[in-house]
Amino acid sequence: MIPPMTHAIDVAKAAPITPDYLNKVCHRAYGITPKALIDQQIIVEIKSYLNDTTLPVGEIAELLNFEDASYMCRFFRRKTGMSPLEFRKQN
Repeated sequence: MIPPMTHAIDVAKAAPITPDYLNKVCHRAYGITPKALIDQQIIVEIKSYLNDTTLPVGEIAELLNFEDASYMCRFFRRKTGMSPLEFRKQN
């Protein structure tokens, strides 16, 4: 299994580029930082699991390599304004 790259430095190390260059490329292409881009993709993955499966939040957190479900829930709420369960009920 490939370890998740949740930090821009991990992405820069995986590709033969410097963190500064990665930052410049992301800003030019997307107008946001590499970290923000990574966070957006993680939110997309969480939403996909919530919409397309009946997996418990704890299992989703484990699949996405969060330390625990409560950390994933706080991350999701901070980024979306609602809890994972509120999101699941809404959709």
